[in-house]
Amino acid sequence: MKIFSSLLILFIFISCNDSTPPPPKHFDFGKVEGSTYKNVYFGMELSFNSDWYVHDQPQMKKTGDSLQSIDINTATLFTLFKYNIGEQVPFNPSFMIIAENNIHYPHVKTGKDYLMDSKKKLESTTQIKYKFDSNFKTKEIGGKSFDVMEAELNVFDQSITVSQEYYALVVRDFTILCLISYTSAEDKVELMKVLNSLIVKY
Repeated sequence: MKIFSSLLILFIFISCNDSTPPPPKHFDFGKVEGSTYKNVYFGMELSFNSDWYVHDQPQMKKTGDSLQSIDINTATLFTLFKYNIGEQVPFNPSFMIIAENNIHYPHVKTGKDYLMDSKKKLESTTQIKYKFDSNFKTKEIGGKSFDVMEAELNVFDQSITVSQEYYALVVRDFTILCLISYTSAEDKVELMKVLNSLIVKY
């Protein structure tokens, strides 16, 4: 009985000292502070090279109780480019975070489920031909296991081969998709630094 009482007291003590706040109810697009992107709704944070360019998303300025997750279908949360938009370069490497509401896709339970659907949609496009790796992979990022799909596509009259990597994770009612696009190993290294800094609490 003394052991049971001690365990009960310990449990109450731990519960009362749990500093992890509950997930917020209202959706938000996140915000950029210096070289850090933060999103409260997903408990998400990452850092990036300040020499790269953040593409300003007008919806990121939308905050408050009016944003309900059920009203969001697809949201571009964060976009990062190596070069400024409009700069004359052969290809502009990029990092994107997209959130897609799973309310219309009840079969999507894992990142792999989402990627399989995405692969079918991309393969059905007639304007761009994708070449996919036949195997899906997993990668641990910030303590979370992301499902990974790799692809290649040719752009600008087939003269440039772009490599893309899709990292998907189901968070709350959404699938979070991190997409990196590059043409060189050097740019991939920089993009992976951003990806590996990602933390998702929920």
